[in-house]
Amino acid sequence: MITYVEMEGCALESLIIPPGVAHGFYFYEPSIHIYGVSEYWNVDDELGCHYTDPELAFAWPDQNPKVSERDANLPPLHMIMSQF
Repeated sequence: MITYVEMEGCALESLIIPPGVAHGFYFYEPSIHIYGVSEYWNVDDELGCHYTDPELAFAWPDQNPKVSERDANLPPLHMIMSQF
């Protein structure tokens, strides 16, 4: 199941994402994004798939977004499924 949550305006907002739930972020304009976490970051627990993977069926609003080098080089979803 894919759920989109859109936040806008100047008011501070928060979203709770439970552990183990895949998530990603898209910003229409330069923004400040602050993570509040319940565990220390562990590189061995880091997992991701490529944001344009057709299997995800996301309708991204921009076909040429600015993404990090890490995100640009992530594998497709089917390549990480065995790690769940």
